Amino acid sequence: MASNEIEAVWASSDYAPTADRLAPIAVDIARRALNATTPDDTVVDLGAGHGHLAAELQPDSRHVVAIEPVARMRDIGIKRFGDRIQWVAATGESTSLPGQSVGAIASNFGSMFCDPEAGPREWWRILRPGGSLIMSAWGVTGFLAEMTLVAQRVFMPGSALPAHMRWGDEAVARDRLQSVGFDDIAFERHSTTWNFNSVADGMRYYLEGSPPTAYLVKLAGDRQTALLEALEQHLREYASPETGEVVTETDYVIITARR
Repeated sequence: MASNEIEAVWASSDYAPTADRLAPIAVDIARRALNATTPDDTVVDLGAGHGHLAAELQPDSRHVVAIEPVARMRDIGIKRFGDRIQWVAATGESTSLPGQSVGAIASNFGSMFCDPEAGPREWWRILRPGGSLIMSAWGVTGFLAEMTLVAQRVFMPGSALPAHMRWGDEAVARDRLQSVGFDDIAFERHSTTWNFNSVADGMRYYLEGSPPTAYLVKLAGDRQTALLEALEQHLREYASPETGEVVTETDYVIITARR
């Protein structure tokens, strides 16, 4: 994805509502990264967003580098955390960091959006021998996988999950990492709630708090009404008849590997 398109996608709506939903998982990712490194190591937060994970990675003297290509995201992160973290305007496929300079790469639903070939090659390049990759990604089942397919089918009936969602397939994830040299690969399945107060609240989130969904709606053109109706119907399938609350679980995975 070209840099201008990345900027357009992730600046298309407020990311904060999504960042808040993902923050508890960032704590788990950070714990694993800290356990895999020493205070002398450099730790990279790949696709840092607003900096939730990067902040969790710095309980001591560790040098934390937040890789984030979107200016709007970086600006918010810098305002929140100041110079505690080194922010770098780069992508996960081209970080600009020296080779073998990083003790661990941590990523909370950021690295999954990188090109599935160029991304792992770059991660391997910057990690020191024995360095660790710890990343989360959405699963291939559960609410968000279903929602992705619902949206895809408006544009391409019968289409499969896109490349960034296929990190949730263990065989695919292992192949992507092994192909560039990673080993000690572990794949864990988890789930988290993804709830809304109502169907209307869910639709508001899609348009105002989920940049990829908001961007897709903007691109939909004459299919926009069909897309919005499909997303709303999917939410209704999970809405309580008594309260109207949308209660769901969505699957995610944590993938770890070693250089």
